[in-house]
Amino acid sequence: MVAAAFLPWLSGLGSANAFDVPLAVLWSLDPGTAGFKLGFVIVALGALGAGLGVVPGFGGGRLLLGGLIMAVAADFVVQTWRAVSDLGGGFGDVFDVLGVGVYVTLIGGALIASRK
Repeated sequence: MVAAAFLPWLSGLGSANAFDVPLAVLWSLDPGTAGFKLGFVIVALGALGAGLGVVPGFGGGRLLLGGLIMAVAADFVVQTWRAVSDLGGGFGDVFDVLGVGVYVTLIGGALIASRK
């Protein structure tokens, strides 16, 4: 899960990992380049997930954390879709832009949520 932050989140004309993406991209189509980066949030959530993974009896916490991780990745996909749409592209074009880091984050969140 932590590794997902270092994988490409955007691909195409170049690639950007989560440390190149401002956190504000989750709520704004014009986030700028400054500010807190999404990579730090992904690393923190992944580390928390790893920590909860070894502690027995936190099933509800893992479910909530996994859902939060998947929500962050899904929100990134939606915001990317909005940006691609504003540039005249369709939903299928979004998959040309998304990098593997987004998919790894979604899968990681699902695995954290499903762990008993």
